[in-house]
Amino acid sequence: MPIWKDRLSAKTLVTTPNSDVIYAMSYVDLGKVGPLVMEAPEKLQGILLDFWQRSIPGPTIRGRNYLGDIGFFGPDGGKGGKFLLLPPGYIGEVADGYHVYRSETNNVFIFLRGFYQDPKNVKPAVDVLEKTRIYPLNGKITAKKMAFPNASGVPANMLPASDIHAFEHLKQLMDSEHDGLADPDWMGMLASLGVEKGKRFNPNAHTRNILDQAAKTAYKMSRVVGFQQENINGVSYLLFPDRQWFNPMAEGNPFDMFWMKTNTAYRAVDARTNFFTNYYSWSPGMVSQVPGKGANYMISHRDADGEYLTGANSYKVTLPANVPVANFWSMTLYDAANSSGLDNGQPFPSLGSRDEPVVNSDGTIDLYFGPTAPKGKEGNWLRTVTGKGFFAILRLYGLTQSFFLSPQKPVGGWIVGGGPVFRYPSATDSALGGEKWGAGPTAIFIRQDSGFTYGGLVNHLWDFADESDRSDLNQTFIQPVVAYGFKSATTLAVTSEVLYDWPSDQWTVPVNLIVAQMFRIGISPFAWLSVRASMQSVPAAGPIGV
Repeated sequence: MPIWKDRLSAKTLVTTPNSDVIYAMSYVDLGKVGPLVMEAPEKLQGILLDFWQRSIPGPTIRGRNYLGDIGFFGPDGGKGGKFLLLPPGYIGEVADGYHVYRSETNNVFIFLRGFYQDPKNVKPAVDVLEKTRIYPLNGKITAKKMAFPNASGVPANMLPASDIHAFEHLKQLMDSEHDGLADPDWMGMLASLGVEKGKRFNPNAHTRNILDQAAKTAYKMSRVVGFQQENINGVSYLLFPDRQWFNPMAEGNPFDMFWMKTNTAYRAVDARTNFFTNYYSWSPGMVSQVPGKGANYMISHRDADGEYLTGANSYKVTLPANVPVANFWSMTLYDAANSSGLDNGQPFPSLGSRDEPVVNSDGTIDLYFGPTAPKGKEGNWLRTVTGKGFFAILRLYGLTQSFFLSPQKPVGGWIVGGGPVFRYPSATDSALGGEKWGAGPTAIFIRQDSGFTYGGLVNHLWDFADESDRSDLNQTFIQPVVAYGFKSATTLAVTSEVLYDWPSDQWTVPVNLIVAQMFRIGISPFAWLSVRASMQSVPAAGPIGV
């Protein structure tokens, strides 16, 4: 099983790879070797696909149907386990102790990913992948020892065939598959072209030229469909009404994992073509939106004016402060001609949070794409190639969650949001808490400009379930803030946490002066804080200050 032990560069031609994880990929033929056992180690994320790019159906556990996923999003939950891959139509007995996956094709794609913390030390991720074991059912003792050659830097072409080889590949696939590889109509059309199981594929020169030109034209057509982001079988992939970012795998799209349109009996052929020409694999876990675990993908072929991205131009993308990820984010550039990584002369066509890009004083991050780097911005720059079109994918790993509802863009320069706020009685001793359940509205308004951040948070709480001998909960909370961030990652801030208790008509008004300094130890960010608090208004027996 090849492992890209030094990460996957543009030398490996494959659709939309991610250079910011460690890949292991292999292909097996269940028609030759029969059922296969895969022993997956802990901390693995993997996908099992058949040769029509479909996630292979797995077990149903506590009402959940697993589809293709193993590892973190599989039935083992990332704790490791034994997986049994069965060929089409298998009717033999299956012993206990396996997570069983039944493929609809003999040929299966095994795709594994390992995650590292430090780009300078990817060995822990490689070590996880090298613990994988694959062997025939009932053949563990006699199986050959697993080998894990390093595929990094080795030229390889894993792109869809775009000439006469497309028909030759179909013939190879047909010869290794069962008779139910496709429905009779499609099999009949292939047979009329001379692509038939068990028979030699030997077109004459004239027919060969026609098929070669047909494959080239079909691939170019697929690239056109692949660049559509609106009206794909009547669906728009756009994420925002006023911007160019889109996601063909976003929740809410009316296509299932097999590209069948919801509540219909037909396949969304354009959506299917769009995926095939651009992306190598997917699974429910890959596009999961579970906070802290899932991932999100934002893709753009065009600039803010709607023009296609081209290597001769220079562009800037500004990421907001506090990108909502628990793990990391990465931005990768791809060749518009084939969706493989853009071969731009840099080690990898990607840049992410673990590469420690320069952060602006307001917490935002500017990324630059172009043939030359802006002066002083080399660490935040990805090179483009004059004469080549490209597109970008922003990946967000380990999504975080908020209860604020907010417009998609700032309103008059202000970031605003609103939503619910809750309070629950969590004190371990009744003397330490109010023993009140509370709820109410909350709102936030923030503006960032020239290094300054200013705005505030406000909410109001009423009790709705409580101990009757406790005073009513009816409080307003206001938290204004003014801060300035220096390029040295030092922040000066003045804040307050104003609380007004309506039943007692009492104010609590502290004023806080804060000095903060960000720094790193290795790749991990830290901060020290110095706080001076002064109480401007307090209830009886309230605090004075610190």
